[in-house]
Amino acid sequence: MTKESMKTMLRTLVVLGLCMAAPGYGQTITASLEGVVKDTTGAVINGARARITHTGTNVVVEVLTGEEGRFLAPALPAGPYSLTVEAPGFKKAQRSGITLQVNQAARIELVLEVGEVTDTIEVTAQAPLLESTSSSVGHVVDNARIVNLPLNQRNPFALAYLVPGVTGNIGLFASGQGNVVAVNGGRGGSTEFLLDGIPAAPPLVNPAQGFAALPSVDAVQEFKVQTNNYSAEFGRSGSGIINLIYKSGTNELHGACLSSYAIRCSTPTAGSVAGKASIG
Repeated sequence: MTKESMKTMLRTLVVLGLCMAAPGYGQTITASLEGVVKDTTGAVINGARARITHTGTNVVVEVLTGEEGRFLAPALPAGPYSLTVEAPGFKKAQRSGITLQVNQAARIELVLEVGEVTDTIEVTAQAPLLESTSSSVGHVVDNARIVNLPLNQRNPFALAYLVPGVTGNIGLFASGQGNVVAVNGGRGGSTEFLLDGIPAAPPLVNPAQGFAALPSVDAVQEFKVQTNNYSAEFGRSGSGIINLIYKSGTNELHGACLSSYAIRCSTPTAGSVAGKASIG
């Protein structure tokens, strides 16, 4: 074999290797915030600076508005935020209490008043965040429900039944026939489970009857059950998508403690009595 033939074969193998490489997963586990900045006459403001602060970690993202007065901050971790917008010749506007959820594309509109930049207008009458850029149908089970609602099996996926159209069984263990979930009449076991964007419902059998991992209740921040019209980034599903994200921590120290106990009675008329208590 000549030297040129070996080079040609090597190039062919490299190309084939690139073509056969497994595609990466691109499921969205973050949120985005889009905004429009206008003055009191309704004219858009170009070059306004939007400062988006995660109030739990104090991480700041800054973006500028374009010619249409719009700004976009993609790939924001789910959580609480505040927004400050300023522009030369206008008073600074600030809005707090913004909560972004997993896979949410939120939209907000702010109006700046003419004045000194050192003056600040705090927006208190807060309209709900709009999500006009997506046709996906779904519901978010937030952390307050995960923490406060009873879970005798301590399986957070059991709270998916709070979403209309979800049926099936959720068991105690990661694998087994007790885990078959269907959404909106879809085939049982064809629902896709994502943990921080990673598929967690391997095809153990057909249909899938288990999870690759069973997340701890205390580690879960929230999850979204998408029932219809989810985007092309989500695949491997003939039913619905359950998109779960883990907690990522904040600047405050916090934790949880679980205590369990069991009392057994040996009297002829009494059986076993078991109880569980949790604190945290």
